[in-house]
Amino acid sequence: MDDTRLESDPAAASPCPDIERITSPTIGFPSILTPGSKLIIDMCIGQGLPTDASGWTVQISRGVRRITIGDGTTVDEGTYYYDTIRLPVSEVVNYDRFRYRVDAQIPQDSQTDLYDLRVEVDGKEFTQENAVQFIPQFPSEPRFCVMSDPHVGFRGYPCIDISNIDEISIFARGIEEINSVRPDFVIIIGDLVDWSCHDNWSNLRNLLKMFQTPVFTLMGNHDYYWDNWWVGYPPMLPAPVRSDPVALRFYFRHINPLPRFCFDYGPLHAVCLDSGDDAVLSAVEAYGSGLTDDDMPWLESNLEGRPESFIFMHHPATRAGCDDALKRHANTGCITKNRQKFMDLCSRLDVAAVFSGHEHAVEYWAEGGVDYHTTPSITRSGERNGYRMVTVAATGGYEAEVIWHPDKM
Repeated sequence: MDDTRLESDPAAASPCPDIERITSPTIGFPSILTPGSKLIIDMCIGQGLPTDASGWTVQISRGVRRITIGDGTTVDEGTYYYDTIRLPVSEVVNYDRFRYRVDAQIPQDSQTDLYDLRVEVDGKEFTQENAVQFIPQFPSEPRFCVMSDPHVGFRGYPCIDISNIDEISIFARGIEEINSVRPDFVIIIGDLVDWSCHDNWSNLRNLLKMFQTPVFTLMGNHDYYWDNWWVGYPPMLPAPVRSDPVALRFYFRHINPLPRFCFDYGPLHAVCLDSGDDAVLSAVEAYGSGLTDDDMPWLESNLEGRPESFIFMHHPATRAGCDDALKRHANTGCITKNRQKFMDLCSRLDVAAVFSGHEHAVEYWAEGGVDYHTTPSITRSGERNGYRMVTVAATGGYEAEVIWHPDKM
C-alpha cells in the first residue's frame, strides 16, 4: 500500500477553485507511508503550469512547532525546522484545468516521523503541516485514539449546558496527553468548531499543528453553523436559518477536502462518514440529518469483502444503550435518513464497530452483531472530559477503553 488513501478519485475532493492550495494530503487527511513508497499530491492551482517533473519541487520538513495560547486564541509563531528532505518528482499530471497530481518518491532511508509538506512551482510555495508520516511498516495491532467534540470557539458562550469554559486550553492539554501516549493516529469525529468563522477555524488548525501523530478529521453538525448570533441551544431555531454549507469552505480548503473517505492501516479498515447537519428538531434535542442516498452504495462498496471494518461519524446510529432512562430506545440525537439501512448494512457486512460522538457522553449498544460506541467530548463533558483508545488485535477483534482526564483540565 503506497499510502493510507482509498478515496483515489480526484473529483471526490471539494475543488474550491477560488483558492490555490495542496488539496491532498492535508493536516486533516494525511498520508502515512513506508520507505520506498510513492507520495501522491493533489494540487488546486492555476492553469498552464508545467507538467515536466523538473518544474516542481517537493520537500518534507520536520521541526519544533511554536504555538502560543492566550485570550481564547492560538497563534502559530513558526516552526524551527531541523531536517528538510527533497523528494524526487517522478510524474506530474494535469487532470483538470485547475488540478494537478504530483507523484514523488519516498527515500528508502526515511526517518520515522511526522512531516510538513512543501511544494514549489512557478515561483509559488504551498505548505501543509503534519501532512505526511513515515513509518517503517504498518503494525499488526494498530492502536488509535478517537476524539470528539472539541467545540473550538465555545468559550464563554451562553449555552444552557456548560458556560465559561476555556475549551482551547482544555483541548491543548488533551493534545499534550495524546502526544505523550503516541497512538498510531487520531480520528476527531466532528464538532471541531462550535460555529464556523475564520477565527475558530484558524484556532482549530493551529491546535491540530500541535499533534505529533497523524490526525484524520470528520465534520459534525456544529461545523455547519455559519454564525453564533443565536442564543441558547440551536435546535430552538429552524435548520435553514441555522446552517449553511458555505460554513464548511474553510474546512474543505484548509483542513480536509473530503466529506467522506476511507483508509487502511495494517489490518484496520476505517470508513469515515459525514452524518450531516441537524434535523427533526424537538425542544430539547437535535437529530442528525443522516446519510445521503449516494452515501449508501459508496459505503457498501468500501465495506464489501472487508469484515471487521470500523466506521466513524459524528452522530450515533443508535442510543438504545443510553444510561438515561428517559432516552432509552428513543434514539434521540441519532441519524435520521437511511438510519435503518445503515444499521442493516453494517450487520450484513460484519462491521466490527461504529464510533460516534455528539452526545458528550459514553454510551454503548450492540445490535445485529455490531458494536455502537459514543465518545465523550474532549472539552465539554463537564468534569469528565475524555477520549477513547482503541487497539485492534491481529487475530481479530479489538479493545476500546475510555480515558478520563484526572480533573476538569
